Amino acid sequence: MYRDRVEECMGAASRSGNLEEVRQAARAHSYDDYLAATLAPRSVAADFMILAAYFGEIARVPREVSETGLGAIRLQWWRDAIGGEHESGHPVADAMKDMIERRGLDRDRIFAPIDAAQALLHPEPFESDAAFAEMLRGMDGAHFGLRGFLLGQTDGNQRETLEALGVSLALIRHCAALPVFFAKGRLPVSRRQLPSDALDVHEGDIDAAVLARLADGLVRIADHQWREARGRAKSLDAVSRQAAATFALAGPYLKALQRVGRDPVRELAELPPLSRVLTLAWTAATGRM
Repeated sequence: MYRDRVEECMGAASRSGNLEEVRQAARAHSYDDYLAATLAPRSVAADFMILAAYFGEIARVPREVSETGLGAIRLQWWRDAIGGEHESGHPVADAMKDMIERRGLDRDRIFAPIDAAQALLHPEPFESDAAFAEMLRGMDGAHFGLRGFLLGQTDGNQRETLEALGVSLALIRHCAALPVFFAKGRLPVSRRQLPSDALDVHEGDIDAAVLARLADGLVRIADHQWREARGRAKSLDAVSRQAAATFALAGPYLKALQRVGRDPVRELAELPPLSRVLTLAWTAATGRM
C-alpha cells in the first residue's frame, strides 16, 4: 500500500529528475520523513519526498564524516549544486533545484540545514545556547517551515508554532544521535550545558561518565521542550498539522531515550519501523500528535 502511494505521488512531479532515486534516498537517510511524505496530501507529497531526501542527505554528512575539512567540502558541494545555474547530475540536488524554481522557495531556508550540519562538524561545543538553538532551527525547524509553505500556510502564529515543534523534534533526534558524535570526539552541545568537570575536548580525552551526565542532562532539556511544544501543538490548524506530522514521533523517541538501562554514550535510541508506520498513519487519519 505504501509503495503504491509513493509511486503515485512521485509520478506527479516527474519533471524533478530521477525521482525513484530521490525516493530511495529519502527512505535510506530520513525514513520518518519518507513515511510522512507517503501520507501527505497528493498536492505536496512528491515535494515532501524531495525535502525528506534533501534533509536526510545533508544530516548524514556530519554523522558519517570524521574529518572536519572533508565534511566541509561535501557540504560546500551541496551548497554549490543547489545554488548553481546548471544541473549537478545528482538526483536529489537537481530535484531540490527544480522545486526551488517551481515553488519559489526561500533559498536562505533551503541552506539552513547545510549551515546546521556545518556547525556539527567541529569538536568544540557551541559557544552559546543561541548558537545551539540556531543549529536546531536549521534542521527540523526549517523542514517544518518549508512543508508549511508548500501547503500554503501563511499565518504567522501557525508558522512560528511549526518552527517550535520542529526545534523540539530536532533536539530529540539530536539526543538520539549523540553516541555517533561522541565516537567522533565531538561535543555538539552548548558550552553552558557541559558538566563542571568536563575535560577540554582538545586533549582528546573525554570521560565516559562525563558524557553520560551530559547526555542525560540534554534529554531532560528535550523532555521539557517537548512538553511545551506538545501544548502548543493543540493550537495548530489542519494545514499545519500536516506539515508537522513527524512531531508525532517525538514522544516515542523520547521514551526510547529515557529507557532504563540504556547507555547514553554508546547506544542509539531507535524505534521499530512498524511502530513508526503505525504512529504516522494514525496521525494522518486523526490529526492527533
